Amino acid sequence: LDDAVKSYEKAIAIKPDYAEAHNNLGVTLKDLGQLDEAINCFEKVLEVKPDYVEAYNNLALMLADLGQMDEAINCYEKVLKIEPNSYYALNNLGIVFGGVNRLTDAVQCFEKAIQIKPDYTDAYLNHGNSMFNLHLMDEALESYERAKKLKPEKDYILGNILRIKMNLCLWDDLSNSIDDLKTHIMKGKNTFIPFTCNDVVDDPKLQRMVTEIFANDKFPKSDVLPKIMPYAKHSKIRIGYFSADFREHPVSHLTANLYETHNRKKFEVYAFSFGPDTKDEMNLRIKKGVDHFYDVSSMSFKDTALLARSLELDIAVDLGGMVLNARTQIFAMSAAPIQISYIGYLGTMGASYYDYLVADRTLIPEE
Repeated sequence: LDDAVKSYEKAIAIKPDYAEAHNNLGVTLKDLGQLDEAINCFEKVLEVKPDYVEAYNNLALMLADLGQMDEAINCYEKVLKIEPNSYYALNNLGIVFGGVNRLTDAVQCFEKAIQIKPDYTDAYLNHGNSMFNLHLMDEALESYERAKKLKPEKDYILGNILRIKMNLCLWDDLSNSIDDLKTHIMKGKNTFIPFTCNDVVDDPKLQRMVTEIFANDKFPKSDVLPKIMPYAKHSKIRIGYFSADFREHPVSHLTANLYETHNRKKFEVYAFSFGPDTKDEMNLRIKKGVDHFYDVSSMSFKDTALLARSLELDIAVDLGGMVLNARTQIFAMSAAPIQISYIGYLGTMGASYYDYLVADRTLIPEE
């Protein structure tokens, strides 16, 4: 990759407006983890060649990976102005819409992509995910079954179909389906979403394998920020809680009193919210119960991690984990020198950047 970078840079030195070289340099820098430099390359391409669809797609993918969803949406919409039938852009735009809970918009994107390319497995799978999140289980199952028919070994398809069938109380062939899933897990395949796995498989070793496979696939450790080190000792330990659920929600009912009763002689308490600013009774109680409350809902993953670092948080607590609307990517970038998973997801995070899981003997029996 380093040799590739040198070659592209030489090409650009000879021909500064060589759009393809800028684009390929961006892709290579992305593979090297140099994300800011890669984004600069794609932006340079679009200065030179404003209708370069591939560069828009590459830029949008990176922006979405960094949590800059509005910017990613803008890029995909520009692609679709240039190429209205780009099923690839429609599918990816649908994924981003899903990430910001615009599920109806996401469904429309996937359905249009399928109209253009009826054998588009990814679009069927993503359509099924959106239908599941909209609680339209029959429609979700239909989309998953079509995806499986097109590509039986598609990542996560077996787990998704079993999840839907259990929601619909379709118990036919359940034992064989679970055995099939266990075989795929043991082979290290992307089979199950961890939250669903815990409903189906009661073997802690398999649960851990599923989560490690999923974390490595979806949320690998990020080197986008420099390695974080412990800070000089503060007069109080700075502890930050990260959640999409600082509102009327079970997580808040279980934790609101915790924020209020921290020993303020020893701790300074921060809250980082990436959920809706509901201003309901629980939301207002939590804002009052912490020392500092930050609404980071419109911030990228990187900027949120940088904010936490600028505040010199000693401990970051993830209250979401592996559930919908969590932002595991922030922890993959290291928001604090010590990172903890607690209460929102009751299982291992399967990732080296989490140091502790807070649990009790109910959650983790001694044996």
